[in-house]
Amino acid sequence: MTVFQKFVLGARVLLGLIFFVSGIIGLLKLAPFPAPNPQAERFLGALIQTGYLFTIIMAIQTACGLLLILGFFVPLVLLVLAPIIVNIVLYQVFLNPSPIGLLLGFGPLVLEAGLAYLYRDAFLALFHIRPEPS
Repeated sequence: MTVFQKFVLGARVLLGLIFFVSGIIGLLKLAPFPAPNPQAERFLGALIQTGYLFTIIMAIQTACGLLLILGFFVPLVLLVLAPIIVNIVLYQVFLNPSPIGLLLGFGPLVLEAGLAYLYRDAFLALFHIRPEPS
């Protein structure tokens, strides 16, 4: 295994662990999600009070994390996780603008962007302006 392959594997597994562990914690309610301020508390409360949205997000994170760890469907998983990661970054920037919060937001974003770049060939077909049906 080359150094490059080790780097890709490490980035993929690290991103997978981040989402798998946080998804399990959220699904099983193993730890509270502390809100740093009233705005963040209202936002998290709204997600939880819907009765389904928070659970679906945590289930998606858990499944995607596991798939990344195992190395299955990596480009698809990166595509599914992209809006979740954008929302995490925006939450950290606007509702929890602390150094730790920004690290929690931008860490997964950097891993996601790096992996998306490394798997860029798998995404090329998505950017055809007028694709022909097969």
